[in-house]
Amino acid sequence: MSSDKTTAEPRQTYLLQALYGRATVRRTAGDYQSSMIDLDRISDCCHEILSLSKNSIYLRSRIDYAHLLSLTAGHHAKARKIITGLIARHAGKIEMEDLAYALHTLVIIQMQDAKNDRALRSHRKALSLYRKIHDQDGIGSALGAMGVIYQQKGQSGTA
Repeated sequence: MSSDKTTAEPRQTYLLQALYGRATVRRTAGDYQSSMIDLDRISDCCHEILSLSKNSIYLRSRIDYAHLLSLTAGHHAKARKIITGLIARHAGKIEMEDLAYALHTLVIIQMQDAKNDRALRSHRKALSLYRKIHDQDGIGSALGAMGVIYQQKGQSGTA
């Protein structure tokens, strides 16, 4: 690795993006274990280069890792702790898009853990952020998930 960060970072960022893409493909294909390994590699690489531990790839890889941890091993509490820790550590420095993604994923984990009231609060925050950044897919996803929660709570009229 070059000691010149200005030339090393773009190349490493590109490689991390490629690794994140591979992790996403593996997760979509149902190969959760391989995806988690790739996501761990991203985290390790970002920690070696301190300036990368604050970027979007790092944040999304940790969020996705937490989600897979919850899905595959049922570690809902640990997954929630990872995401809430990321939000707290990067408060004020995290892009709205990444914060909305973190909150949306947190909601999914809370729903798996039957924490519907918490999930609704988190989804309202995510919905607000999605509206601020005009992310129509995110708005639709948040509203749809909120509808599911209201139905689970027996409040179909609110859904």
